[in-house]
Formats: sequence, C-alpha cells, structure tokens
Amino acid sequence: MISSEILETYYSLFLIIVESLRSRPKDMAETLGLTGRGRSPSTIWNHLQNMYEKKISREPILILNPFEGLHSNVYFCRKSTRKGLRSTFLQLYQDEKVDYVLFLSGASDFFITTRASDLDFSGYGLEVQEKSDLFAPVFTIPRGWKLSVSEALDSVLSYHFSRKDISREVGTSLQWKDVDWEIYEAMKFNGRKEFAKVARETGIWPKTVQSHFYRSIFPCCTVGHYFFPKGYDFYDKALLKITSSYERDIVRALERLPCTTHVFPLEKELILILFHESISKVMDTTQKMEEIGIVDDYLLYVPLTYGF
Repeated sequence: MISSEILETYYSLFLIIVESLRSRPKDMAETLGLTGRGRSPSTIWNHLQNMYEKKISREPILILNPFEGLHSNVYFCRKSTRKGLRSTFLQLYQDEKVDYVLFLSGASDFFITTRASDLDFSGYGLEVQEKSDLFAPVFTIPRGWKLSVSEALDSVLSYHFSRKDISREVGTSLQWKDVDWEIYEAMKFNGRKEFAKVARETGIWPKTVQSHFYRSIFPCCTVGHYFFPKGYDFYDKALLKITSSYERDIVRALERLPCTTHVFPLEKELILILFHESISKVMDTTQKMEEIGIVDDYLLYVPLTYGF
C-alpha cells in the first residue's frame, strides 16, 4: 500500500513530465521545493524509478501524428474460425507491420492499428468488419486520482456538456530524413531516453540526436502519458466505441477519472480505452450518457490482452 504522501509526489512528478517532457531530476527537485542541505536529485530519480516499477506511470511514448500519405488505419476484425485465436494474436503482435493490437471479447476479436496498406488479413484468417482512418490520439491527464473509479464516473455524469467534435487534423507532408526516422524508432517507446543512450544505439552524434529531436521529431508527435494510482495491473480495461456530438467535452469529462483514458479518434467515432474497477459501473454510466443524449450509440468490448 502506497502512502498518500508518496502517491501525491508521484502525481506531482507525472504532471511535471506532462508539462516538460525531458525535465531532469534536478529541475523536478527545484519545482517541488526539494532542494537544500540533505536533499539530492537522486531522491527524485529514486521516486521516478519506483513509480515506473509499480506501474503507477510509465515512460511517455511518442506517437507520430497523421500526415498526408502517412497515417494509420484502424481495423476491427473477426476470425473466420474460432480455433487458434491466441496464436493469431501472437502472430499479429510479432508482425512488424502491426503498430498496436488488442485481443477482444465482444462483437470483434481484434482491434488493429497499422500504417501499412498491404497487411494480409486473409493470411491470418481474419475478416475485416470495419476500417477507419485513425487521427492523433489523446491521453487524458487524470484529475480525479484521489477518487475511486465509481465516484469519478458519477462526476463525469455531472459535467456540463456542449456540442463540439474534437480535432481531426492531418499534416500536409512529413519532411523527415533517414536520421529523423532512426532517432524516432530509438525513442518512440520512451520520449525521455537519454540522448547519449540514443547516440550509442544509433551511432548518431549526441548533439545531432538532440537537435533533430527538438527541431523535427517532437513537434510531429503526440506524447502518450500514463497515470494509474493503484498501478496498471490493478485495473480492468474496457474498450468503448461511441458516436456523439459532444466529443470534445466527453474527453474533458474523462479527465475527472483517476486513471488515464486512451482516446482514438476515428472518422466518425471515438474509441475509448477505460481503466476501471467495475464493468457494470462502466455500463451503467455509458447507458445513462446515452439516455440523456450525450452518447448517440456505443459498443462495448473487453480487451483480453494487447501488444505494440
């Protein structure tokens, strides 16, 4: 059991990283007022490592935004035969063309994102049920981290919603060179990775890594931040596919939850990956949002496992 004081420190560190992705322990210590005699940036470093080990947060990831001729698609797929579902998931997970895959319980078996246009679904025995362009995702910054999920979901219902969709921008063209792609591939699972370490892995001079990161890579990416007060493994997951005229405020209302929510904008719908403690509470909340007209339509899936 983590003390409330330590958890508050973890949340403060998480917010600092949200505001300044590559903030150093020394800077964090100054921001938190943890400087002076008997205090050291190593204390902050230890807190960060403990926070990641307990899966209360994780290293922020970099997701390339969509550009003309270079964007991801989402596929909902069902396997034509019910045999070998687990092995199919493992094969998709190992496929370099697949960016992200969820093994689902529900109307579909798999949720897949990919930038490849030639992924052979039939080779996996999959039928594509739905395809959509995928736009820049949103990772909510949870403000209800002191609340239970049940309390926070009740708070979501009390939000004053206004009609407005979220942005679905597509860049004109991506002018990256080979060196940019190499640095991005080395850093996409940890946007805080030390430039010197990236240099050792790629053979690119550290100052070149730094300049290309800030000039070319970072401006073209969405940063995925995560916070789970009780640890990632504690929570169950739900995938909601919703249609609504209140998209922007639904995303804002989800900030009232204790955990990060992953939001994947499709062409006409939103995919929400919720972290919760009661599927019945999620269903009740979603049903009430439909009854009051905030959600027009929805489908609920239960993610069984994932890979990216």
